[in-house]
Amino acid sequence: MGAPWGGRDFCAHCPAVCDDCPDRTHACETAEGEAVWNHFVRSERQLRVGMSGPYALDFAAVLLSAQVLGLDLPLIAELLDELEPLIIYAWRPQDDG
Repeated sequence: MGAPWGGRDFCAHCPAVCDDCPDRTHACETAEGEAVWNHFVRSERQLRVGMSGPYALDFAAVLLSAQVLGLDLPLIAELLDELEPLIIYAWRPQDDG
C-alpha cells in the first residue's frame, strides 16, 4: 500500500466538488509541473530503510531517474528538501498512543 496522499483519485468518493478541494486548489498548472509531481509520487518507493522503518529518500536514485526522464533537476533538487519529510512521515507507522 502506498502513502496516504491521493493524487488524481483523492476526491473520487466525494459527492460534491468543493471550492477548496485540495485536488483542485493544488492541481499542477503545467505539463512540466505534472511530470515533476508524478515523478515524486513514483519516487515514494526510493526509500532508505533501517530497523525502525524509513528514514530518508535515496536522493541519488530520485535525481538519476529525474535526469533520465529529462526533468528539471534544479527544481527536483529544491523540492526534495520540502517533500522528503512528508513522504517519510506518510510511510512511518503511526503511533496509536
